[in-house]
Amino acid sequence: MNPILSVSRRTDVPAFHADWFFRQLEQGWTRTPGGRFVSLKPEDVGGYVFWTKNPAPLLDRLDKLGNTPFYFQFTLTSYGRDVEPGIPSKGQVLVPLFQRLSRQLGRQRVVWRYDPVFFSPAYSFAYHCRWFGRLAQLLGPYTDTCTVSFLDWYPAMEKAMTALGAVRETEADRRALLEVFSAVARREGIRLVSCAEEGDFSDLGVLPGACVDPARLGLADPGRAKGQRPLCRCADSVDIGAYGSCRGGCAYCYARRGAF
Repeated sequence: MNPILSVSRRTDVPAFHADWFFRQLEQGWTRTPGGRFVSLKPEDVGGYVFWTKNPAPLLDRLDKLGNTPFYFQFTLTSYGRDVEPGIPSKGQVLVPLFQRLSRQLGRQRVVWRYDPVFFSPAYSFAYHCRWFGRLAQLLGPYTDTCTVSFLDWYPAMEKAMTALGAVRETEADRRALLEVFSAVARREGIRLVSCAEEGDFSDLGVLPGACVDPARLGLADPGRAKGQRPLCRCADSVDIGAYGSCRGGCAYCYARRGAF
């Protein structure tokens, strides 16, 4: 079975390394940071999952993927430049890009990520409820699924998050927020799923999701991903990105230089 390629959990390839990706595609192969040879010939790739906060550099070149199936995991949060300094304006740039990408590909091929959620004086429970609702109104016609997860506190970004006043939420906090989010998502025709979260939220209508989902690519299930968090439900894939190469500068990012 041909592998699913993840592009990439480790860096924002569409936003910052699109030229590199298409050079690899043209030569027909690439290598993972660990040195593994990966064929990019259409007959050798099961499908692509693109992870991004800004797909603009890819939009006019997606035809180069030919008939290989692909979809996007598009992260669009309500945080400001204090948290996401390298990310363009949400209202002026990213929401229109999300809508354009969905019109180009179809709403089932653009998954919205509101991820990760954290609480601070600036980003309170009420703040998240208000802005999730606003974004859901704008994106509902353009996606069928929203993935939500809460901040995992990795040592390399704990100092930055503490400086922002972020606090560790409780399970009661998570449940209360997901209850609100779930009601909003249903109203806008969006399925709400969680990403590798502890706790059972099925009574709220929130089930665990699989970010790398072979069904969304029209593929058979290759089995559970290796080397991911225990609660991750993603299918097995090969990631071709490199840690420390993203220029987004997000304060919460686990993949920043020095995070490992």
